[in-house]
Amino acid sequence: MSCFVIIFLFNIFQVNCLTSADETVVRFQNIENQLTGQLFQLEKRLTSLKNENSELSKSRDALQNIVYSQKEDIAALDSLIDKLDFPENQTNSNYEPVTQSEIDNSDGRHTKRRIIYPRQSRVNSPAFYAYMSTNEASPGQHHTLIFNSVITNIGNAYNQYSGIFTVPSNGMYVLSYTITSDSGANIPVEIVKNAGVIGSLLTRTYSNYRHSVSSTVVVSMNAGDVCYVRTSGSGATTSGNIFSGTEARTSFTGWRIE
Repeated sequence: MSCFVIIFLFNIFQVNCLTSADETVVRFQNIENQLTGQLFQLEKRLTSLKNENSELSKSRDALQNIVYSQKEDIAALDSLIDKLDFPENQTNSNYEPVTQSEIDNSDGRHTKRRIIYPRQSRVNSPAFYAYMSTNEASPGQHHTLIFNSVITNIGNAYNQYSGIFTVPSNGMYVLSYTITSDSGANIPVEIVKNAGVIGSLLTRTYSNYRHSVSSTVVVSMNAGDVCYVRTSGSGATTSGNIFSGTEARTSFTGWRIE
């Protein structure tokens, strides 16, 4: 009887051991499956990153090619613009104009037609022209005239609010001004460089007519000098109004000639 009990207990122990071993194997298999799945996902991500890196490298190369091409375009356009600008200190006989074919063929890689915008005018070749938009009523002596309607102001050296032209570079300049006196007016005017008068005129109107007078000076000036037009402070007496209208503009103009 005791022998039978021992055999029975051994069988029970053996069954329990086998069950525990099977559960352990199943757990390890589950862990292995999880690790295999994670490894597969990591491999997919690595492949995706390699593809993205390849695309980025292609994009970088394409951008570098575009930048290089644009640099060539800019250099070609700068060369053409330099030809479009008349060279300083060079006579007309030495000037070679740019032909339309040069412009059309300057960049055959992208398009045959390019819009060539004019280069900004050089500050050392200024020019301006401005006139009064309305009449100047009864100006007194040494009254600076303001030519507030600006038509041309290359180099931005003329100030439409102060009426003063500030010389941007050394050179020889032409300055001209036209004054129209209204009916019955007597207007003596002078042009001033810094503190010195360099030219003058007198416009006097009789009866009901208007009268226009112009004066032009050619003067050497240095950068920083100022020029403006004002009524005189001595000699003829200022009386009446300065006229400026569509039929007769009171104006001030100047430009550098060398």
